[in-house]
Amino acid sequence: MTALRLFACGLLAGLLSLPALAADKPAVAPAAPNPAAGLELLRQVSDAWRNGNFRGRFVYVRGNRMDSMQVVHAVIDGTEYERLSHLDETAAEIIRRGDETICVHPDARLTRLDAAGAAGPFRAFATLDEAIGRVYAVNRAGQSRVAGRTADFVEIGPRDAHRYGHRLWIDRDNRLPLRYEIVNRKGNTLESVEFVDIETGIQVPRAMFDAPAGPAIRTVRRVKAAQAPMPAVTPSWLPPGFRVTGSQTQQSEEDVAAATAVTYSDGLAAFSIFVEPAQADARPMGRQLGPTVAVSGVLDAGAAGRYQVTLVGEVPAATAVKIIESARHAGPAPAAD
Repeated sequence: MTALRLFACGLLAGLLSLPALAADKPAVAPAAPNPAAGLELLRQVSDAWRNGNFRGRFVYVRGNRMDSMQVVHAVIDGTEYERLSHLDETAAEIIRRGDETICVHPDARLTRLDAAGAAGPFRAFATLDEAIGRVYAVNRAGQSRVAGRTADFVEIGPRDAHRYGHRLWIDRDNRLPLRYEIVNRKGNTLESVEFVDIETGIQVPRAMFDAPAGPAIRTVRRVKAAQAPMPAVTPSWLPPGFRVTGSQTQQSEEDVAAATAVTYSDGLAAFSIFVEPAQADARPMGRQLGPTVAVSGVLDAGAAGRYQVTLVGEVPAATAVKIIESARHAGPAPAAD
């Protein structure tokens, strides 16, 4: 079982959260760049998402495919709940209940994460790290209209070549994000997601977040960074600002040893590195969909064996390759430069 397959729930969460290229961009009334206002708006977005009761439908496109999805979010007795669902023929869903996340796969399999993982199109902003100002330039840059609502426009530009830029349209009244884009260094949109309607201040029953009846749930354990068991192989180089934020481990009956994926984040972008024993036919590979890249390499660690090391996340391909090529067996902690 490969790492990508082993951690299908985590990858499903990432794919469900992928916004994509939309046909039309909201017109923006420009304003003088305001970094302080931009960071404050991001803090307000984070608070609004984590503490709000709302339901919304949004559309995203990947390649030739357009998908409609729905998100329902609520805080019930102090616990945050969220359900992200496809509205087309795909039955995939992600249900988040406090520190537990359950993925419902298209074939009706269920996977449980013991602690909250990435789930939802705006999770980066809902769990905002205020240190992003060190590696991104954040500016409030004007106003626009999205889904018939007035929105503040925020540009988030990378300070180096190791991450993408972001554009965010924030509801002027309730501070929820209405539209989100990821752009390359040329300013071209790689992905975007946009709400077509959204209801706020609603009452949501707890039963809305029940998992469907079905087969036994496979459990994926995700722990905090301070408790994360690091695999034998780790990168010796990371882009500035990226650090370990957690890990996932999973072991099924047919697996002799548990596998681990370590997640890294710069406070906005994130990627995971999967390490597993390399099969005899393992080869380097690389794929990209919008800003999301999957790059895999093979490390020959001599007597320690051969390992397949795979990075999946939203970083430029050249950065992903450099991280994979820096992988070392039982080496020192990764250094940023």
